[in-house]
Amino acid sequence: MKAFRDVLAPGSYLVLSHLTTDGPPADAVTHTTEVYASATSPIVFRPRDQIAQFFDGFALMRPGLVRPWQWHPEPTDTMHTRWLYAGVGKISKRRSVTATQ
Repeated sequence: MKAFRDVLAPGSYLVLSHLTTDGPPADAVTHTTEVYASATSPIVFRPRDQIAQFFDGFALMRPGLVRPWQWHPEPTDTMHTRWLYAGVGKISKRRSVTATQ
């Protein structure tokens, strides 16, 4: 993620949602991981603190790294998944890139 972040223009955003181990039943996470184990792109679940590391170097926009439905909660919203976290981060300035990176 650092290599990607380092070449972004100032004012760029990272919008990310990610499967989490925090919330869904452990047996369901294990089963889902096993189903995708032989896929060309295996599924990866991470705890919230590891997902938050993707936003290192970004200013995390409000409401932060939360469940997707918490971004714009509606009284009639029925989709309240515990399987994902979502966040939006903004890069405020260009980072220097060295020749060794």
